[in-house]
Amino acid sequence: DEAHVLLHYAPGLIPDVANKMIKAAWEVRKAAQSDPPSYDGTFSTRALIRWAVFAKKHGLKGGADLALLQRLSPRDREALLQIIKLIVPEVAA
Repeated sequence: DEAHVLLHYAPGLIPDVANKMIKAAWEVRKAAQSDPPSYDGTFSTRALIRWAVFAKKHGLKGGADLALLQRLSPRDREALLQIIKLIVPEVAA
């Protein structure tokens, strides 16, 4: 499952935080599949791994920016960041 993958690629990541990151990714994926889609882009497993790896060096917010958010339009970036912050409040810290 994705938790094992995240913990493999980002050893030392707290399992509770990894599970929150996965839940945030699923919420983002659901929003991307709505009709019409809420935004352009999705949170692939590859992007989730990048987030976990970058978070170890740049923090959860910086990791999310580098892994996914910086690739989006300002509007989509803000929308996804709000979803992520609701589920992973550590991002706002």
